[in-house]
Amino acid sequence: MDSLPISPLRVPLKKDDLYQMLALLRLSWKLQRSAAYQQLVAHDLPDSALFMSGNAGVMMGYDFHLTDDGPRLIEINTNAGGAALALRACHGEPVLTASLARRLKMMFEREWLDFSGRIGPLRTLVILDEKPEQQALFPEMKRFVSWLEVIGIEVHIADPSDLVADERGVSLAGKMVDMIYNRHCDFYLEDASMAGVRSAYLAGSVCLTPNPFVYGHLADKRRLVLWGDAGKMAELGLSEAEVQLL
Repeated sequence: MDSLPISPLRVPLKKDDLYQMLALLRLSWKLQRSAAYQQLVAHDLPDSALFMSGNAGVMMGYDFHLTDDGPRLIEINTNAGGAALALRACHGEPVLTASLARRLKMMFEREWLDFSGRIGPLRTLVILDEKPEQQALFPEMKRFVSWLEVIGIEVHIADPSDLVADERGVSLAGKMVDMIYNRHCDFYLEDASMAGVRSAYLAGSVCLTPNPFVYGHLADKRRLVLWGDAGKMAELGLSEAEVQLL
């Protein structure tokens, strides 16, 4: 991770800009939970993105450019990397602080609860990517292994070919997998290598996070175009202020 470039420049963030960014994040989640919005985008989406598993998606990334007219959203990422890089830039080292440990535990356990519908331990998790050892952020994935194991989750990094997966579930080295933290770029699970994961996901036998539903309703770049159409957004029942924010 030390080989990845980090800008030495700090960019000041105005409080009003931060609040506007947070407001847009909350509005995007309101939209993707709206039945009218889901119906509006359904024709653009494959079957995998129409399936609702109930979980919201962990470690989402929202990329903004700061301008004189306020922040501008340029991308939403459902396989976002860089959390450890940001910590290193801010603190000099991507350490697991008590606050970060608490937030990670809350995020992943909430994701598991929303998926499973029951209070029970999240035992095994796989961080999934294509040839992960060759990814620039592989060191960050290893960092996540150590972070999540500290909060009591058994974590492994894997390529799709390492998994045995079908509608009955997903296993790695003979052990069943509760959750897949998905860093793979096959967002709609269309590649042959992801066929088993797709079957398990659509059968509800593994918690996939983030997943095609979240990608299709928030991160597909066509959504940004749609959000800029004030007429269509107003038809969804949004307030004038919400339409203007989009």
